[in-house]
Amino acid sequence: MSRQSIPLLIIARTRPIAVQQGESLAPHFTYTAVIDLPHYTVENLRLVLETLNPTPKGVLVGGGVSVEVQQEVEAIVKELNQLLREGERLHFICIPVGTKEKLGAEGLMVWLRDALSEEFGIAW
Repeated sequence: MSRQSIPLLIIARTRPIAVQQGESLAPHFTYTAVIDLPHYTVENLRLVLETLNPTPKGVLVGGGVSVEVQQEVEAIVKELNQLLREGERLHFICIPVGTKEKLGAEGLMVWLRDALSEEFGIAW
């Protein structure tokens, strides 16, 4: 029996970066939407989270996104989690700014897979 992919919303500096990262997370994860920085607003984030089907189980924020936006997204996720039914949770995964520069592209993906494994309890 195959496990269904976990849907994520990805917020990244650019769409191509988000798509590349999203595709590399298959088969465990799939991206249901991407918000790149030119299109990021609090209103757009809320709209996407309220209307996507399937509803994302997590929000992944890239390391190319400012700390201020990362914190803003985290606050919205926490707020939405207070409104969810018991047992439901929107996960928040944030790549620290500068991770790619410190670890390289390959090291970034290792970091990301480890973070997703810990957050969702999956094994690669």
